[in-house]
Amino acid sequence: MTTKLFKSVGVGVRNGHTKVRWANDMVSRIKLFSKKGEEVNFIELPQAMSKLAALEYFQANAKMEGDQAYVVSQKIAEMTRDAKKGEVEVKVKATKAVTKAVKVTKSAVTA
Repeated sequence: MTTKLFKSVGVGVRNGHTKVRWANDMVSRIKLFSKKGEEVNFIELPQAMSKLAALEYFQANAKMEGDQAYVVSQKIAEMTRDAKKGEVEVKVKATKAVTKAVKVTKSAVTA
């Protein structure tokens, strides 16, 4: 998963397909998608965020219609699942303490 940060996030619908979109320059992205005939719904983020954090913010703060809410929630689930793939659970088995009997003599103690 990428660690790049974005300043805006949204969804676009083109030919009946809804996709999540990220951008740093929202105006140029809206112009680009509009030229291609894509309906877009972007919001400006309060600060630069990762893709997952931006989507969670978008889900909580944007008005979405129809498939948009479904696509956003599916993308969040997918990205969360992918993020957990990098996590490793480490288990340690109990270890035995090795002790060695040592004979202590009076001369060794006084030395």
